[in-house]
Amino acid sequence: MIIKAIVCPELIFSHQFRYHQTIPPGPLKGLPYLNLLTTFGFILNEMSLLEKIKSLSKSYSGEVIELRRHLHANPELSYQEFNTAKFVAKKLREYGIEPNEGVATTGIVALVKGKNPDSSTVALRADMDALPIEEANNVSYKSKNPGIMHACGHDVHTASLL
Repeated sequence: MIIKAIVCPELIFSHQFRYHQTIPPGPLKGLPYLNLLTTFGFILNEMSLLEKIKSLSKSYSGEVIELRRHLHANPELSYQEFNTAKFVAKKLREYGIEPNEGVATTGIVALVKGKNPDSSTVALRADMDALPIEEANNVSYKSKNPGIMHACGHDVHTASLL
């Protein structure tokens, strides 16, 4: 965790914002000393972007692995991903996102609005199809569909995007 500033607790009940160049003692020496409080609370420190990504990855990794294993065990060929599309649409609804189903036969489009949806747009996509290959792996999530497997990573793409 990267500490950007230290909050001075003596201003906890004020609405003032003061920035001091005070150098705190001990291991925090050299950091700006920040006296800050708003009516909504105060920030003690801020994680770096990398730390936030690592933290989110850790908290969601179990669910993503579970999704990937389900998708891996139930592969479908291109333009035949009807069960995969149903699964993805169901998950999106569970997350509060309404999917538009049946795009180009088995595709799904979903709109996720952020804090300021009129300011910018980011498009994310993941392939869902598998390949006509017999799976030789001996794992608990091995393909249940003979002659079809996710040998290309599309199960990971879909799980990660979910």
